[in-house]
Amino acid sequence: MLNKAASPLQFAADTGQVRTVLVAVLDSLRWDSFQEARTPVIDEVCSVTEQRMSYASWTLPSHSCLFSGLLPWRPEPGRVAAATYRDDFLFWSYLLAGDEKHAGNFHPTMSLAGMAQECGWSTHARVSMPVLRPEAGLRHGFPDYDLSPQGSGLGAQASSIRLAEDRPNLLFINAAETHYPFMLPKSRLPRLPGAHGVAGRDLADGATGPSDGYLLNFSEADYLEMKAAQVRAVEVVDRRLGVVIENLPKPLAVIVTADHGELFGEDGMFGHGPYFHPALFQVPLAMGVVR
Repeated sequence: MLNKAASPLQFAADTGQVRTVLVAVLDSLRWDSFQEARTPVIDEVCSVTEQRMSYASWTLPSHSCLFSGLLPWRPEPGRVAAATYRDDFLFWSYLLAGDEKHAGNFHPTMSLAGMAQECGWSTHARVSMPVLRPEAGLRHGFPDYDLSPQGSGLGAQASSIRLAEDRPNLLFINAAETHYPFMLPKSRLPRLPGAHGVAGRDLADGATGPSDGYLLNFSEADYLEMKAAQVRAVEVVDRRLGVVIENLPKPLAVIVTADHGELFGEDGMFGHGPYFHPALFQVPLAMGVVR
């Protein structure tokens, strides 16, 4: 675990005014995959890197928290939960406004983008997961919010954003490289329906038959290959992040995290969502500033 700064709150208080904030949420990325990956860009840029805990085990509720300004949380026994929320609101106030006076702007909307707009920022979001599409109701405060075309990577998502030139920009990107299929070759892809597939194909058609098609039959080698593929995907994202950072206006604050983890056969489970397992909640949080 790398900790070159005391805490994210101290990082934000010490950073000073920035021109751009990039929040990159690497979908389904578990902490140990992040640790195993070679990430020279993140290592160089980020002065805070630590294991955190996600608020939820799948995409939609986790992003609801992230869009509310709540970062994955740090377990601190003996500390009341409200102190965590307070620190996150202060974090964003320092980062976006340079002081603590705007922390109260999260109320009543509980919207990070809304708070950023009140501080004079232009706000932009690109999401990869269909459950986060604009119709899902999380776009408050983002006049520029789009579901990226299937297969779009972090670099393509960032380059699709037209930045404001007359004010600072907040970019929120939900990146899919680290989500199944983890950039595996097509020949190695089993059929795995997601939540949007269930709703769009089965439930929307009124299907009431057996769910045998949803049973998994992976070998141990399959699980190991998919875990290794997620590690490689992190390394791809790190390279793409380097290009994105190079092209964004400076000073630039970079925040890299995940919405939840993933299970690769632990206790006979695969994927994420309706399970309670540490690997689903242990996620990275890394941040730094590029001047």
